[in-house]
Amino acid sequence: MAYKTFVTSSMASTNNTIVEWSATVRRNASYLRQVGGEADESAQLSVFLEGLLAEFSEIKLILDETDDLSRQSHPKAH
Repeated sequence: MAYKTFVTSSMASTNNTIVEWSATVRRNASYLRQVGGEADESAQLSVFLEGLLAEFSEIKLILDETDDLSRQSHPKAH
């Protein structure tokens, strides 16, 4: 069930904003790992991109073609 939730959820199915969607992917990945599944950074990125609404298609295309893309936050400049 945890795996199915992780791979089939989307912004549309969860009725999330983009910020909420990012948190949902992380939360679903965390739960999947807790029950013995695998959800590394690459899997999370894939689920995140696949679950975006159609209105993000242009951004998704750019992100899909970006080498070494990750969901990790970058430190804020001081």
